[in-house]
Amino acid sequence: MKTSSAIVSIIIFAVIGGLVGYTMAPKAGTPQDGRQQDAQQNSIGEGNISQKKLDLREKMRKILSDHIMSARAYSAAVIDSHPSASTIANRLMENEEDIGALFSDYYGMETGRQLTDLLKEHIRIEDQFVQAFKVNNQANITAAKNKWEANKKALVNLLVGANSNWSQAELASALEEHMTLLGETAQARINKQWQKEIENVDKTYGQILTVGDVIVDGIVKQFPDKF
Repeated sequence: MKTSSAIVSIIIFAVIGGLVGYTMAPKAGTPQDGRQQDAQQNSIGEGNISQKKLDLREKMRKILSDHIMSARAYSAAVIDSHPSASTIANRLMENEEDIGALFSDYYGMETGRQLTDLLKEHIRIEDQFVQAFKVNNQANITAAKNKWEANKKALVNLLVGANSNWSQAELASALEEHMTLLGETAQARINKQWQKEIENVDKTYGQILTVGDVIVDGIVKQFPDKF
């Protein structure tokens, strides 16, 4: 399989490390590596963590890290009118396919396809949002926000329909927070507030990894025999 939210929460909604200086690594203080975190939990008696759960958590964190770094790189490229934007957009689309494929392993090809389609729609909305944000077109910003709200509801409904262990309210709140952080990151770049931009990238990275861990916990709870 080929390696695979609009800014997600004003927002899933990335990995081109070092690409023309747009990507950046998280600094100290962001969530620990999932394998190390679970090992520490094991050592203090919080239960046995299977190797299969560790592997799934690592895979989820890798895919979501790719998403965040590419999403940040894309918005920066658009804001800066850099020619790499279209290439990064393609990478983002591949990343949505990666996410859909991971879900297909547990919820079937049709659910994986629906999730991939919704996430790709999210990326297209993100493009509309960033383009409007860049020129401060309030009408188009509002239109993109409205599209995002519909997309967010569809994403949450699909996920909760597949696994009732995930809270509808919590997922919706997480997606909204994600979009808000990405929007604030874009605004900081437009305003040339570089330190604020970096801080927001760190927050966004930590937030989505926490969401990913919750998703993994829900999968493990639903399919205990697989772990």
